[in-house]
Amino acid sequence: MAISVDTSGTTTPGSIASVPLQGSTGNNNTFNPQATTGIGIQGTAPVQGSNSATSVLQGGVSPQLQALQNQVAGNQSAINNDVNQTNNSSNQISSLLQSIQSEEQANVPGTPISLDVNALQGQANAAAQNTVNPLYTQYMNQYLQEEAANQQAAQAQNTLNLQGEQSGLANTLQTNQIGENTAAATNALTQGNIGVQQQNYQLQTGQAQNQKLAAIGSSIGSGNLGASGIGQQQLWQAENSRNIADAAQSGQFQYDRNSSNLSAEDTFAQLAQSSAYAQTAEGQQEAQTNFNLNDYLRQAAYNDQVLAPEMAETQEQLAQTATSNQLLATNVQNAINSSGVSGKNLAATESAYNYYLNPSTSVPNPSDLVNSLNSLQSIGGSSV
Repeated sequence: MAISVDTSGTTTPGSIASVPLQGSTGNNNTFNPQATTGIGIQGTAPVQGSNSATSVLQGGVSPQLQALQNQVAGNQSAINNDVNQTNNSSNQISSLLQSIQSEEQANVPGTPISLDVNALQGQANAAAQNTVNPLYTQYMNQYLQEEAANQQAAQAQNTLNLQGEQSGLANTLQTNQIGENTAAATNALTQGNIGVQQQNYQLQTGQAQNQKLAAIGSSIGSGNLGASGIGQQQLWQAENSRNIADAAQSGQFQYDRNSSNLSAEDTFAQLAQSSAYAQTAEGQQEAQTNFNLNDYLRQAAYNDQVLAPEMAETQEQLAQTATSNQLLATNVQNAINSSGVSGKNLAATESAYNYYLNPSTSVPNPSDLVNSLNSLQSIGGSSV
């Protein structure tokens, strides 16, 4: 006799109550022997009446049925254990997957927001130009005003220098003229003194000669030597001695005159040479003074028209670029702050725009331009 087990969860004639398996469509996971509605031979109807088989079933469960129930219960328990293990493994796998997904999500980089950097840059450029340009224009205008004042002062100083040089020459010439006049007067005085001395000498020697001749004549007369040769010889000797002395003294007087004239002429020559040198030197000084002024004005004009504008333009451009970069950093940061981005997306945004947020150039000090322009002034005015 065969016994069929229906796993559909329903009881059919000639079968045992259904024993659903774990995971099947049944409502129960255990075997229920009370659900048995009848036992019969497969292909026959249940036995009715009071025969022996029926009486055995009525008095209790047959050994075969009990064994079948036990076997089904054991199978069901094994199935339940397997299902539980499968469920545990599934839970572990699900937990692991969730952990992996969480880790992957944590490692996923944030997405930066998109900013209109060109528009922000344009705003920064306009603001930088409005800030820097008036300041550097003011410095340049101030430099040009100072340069104009310096050039006027240089021209006035040049005029004073020329006047001083001309005045120095005039003083030298006047001094030399006074020296010439003094030398001429001294020579004239000396010549006059020599003339007086010569006259006095002639007067004195004439008187002495007359006295000498008178004495000789008296001696000759008293000795009756007038007609003799001795008397005449004495007179001749006296006269000759006087002539010799007069000639010697006249030569001395003439030497003194010549010496005085020569000294005066030498003084005149020296003073004339001094005046000529003074005039030449003064002319050279005037030429050098005018050259220095013209050279300064030429260099100043080149500085004012070429070097200073180029220098101011270069430093102004550097200042505008640096200022624009600083303002752009502020604009980008404000745009990020106002966007509401946060977390990883904020970090990604700040990383993406780090170049703009941290400019490498610093704003130059405007005094650098002033110092540079002052250096041009010192170069231009060094030769004045």
